Amino acid sequence: APDFGSHGPHTAVWTANLLMPRAVTHFMAERFRTLPRGCRLMCLDDLYPHGRACMRTRDPESFELFAMTDFVWPAYSVEWMRGGGGRFYLHERI
Repeated sequence: APDFGSHGPHTAVWTANLLMPRAVTHFMAERFRTLPRGCRLMCLDDLYPHGRACMRTRDPESFELFAMTDFVWPAYSVEWMRGGGGRFYLHERI
């Protein structure tokens, strides 16, 4: 398992996790909780789904650990996605 503590607070992690099985995405989400403060985590499939009101009750720790921002990428800017744009998530460890 990666030792995220050995990296500085200016580390950015990018994961194209739409291409990965759900079990791998879940494993990564659990490991990324150990990122040092200040690290940025960027992903295409939301690791900590914060858009649903029930998630604050189901996983309150993720709301304490990460500042979460949603983005939308422009249509046809990701070569393996057909059609319109899609969502992109930035989680910053606080």
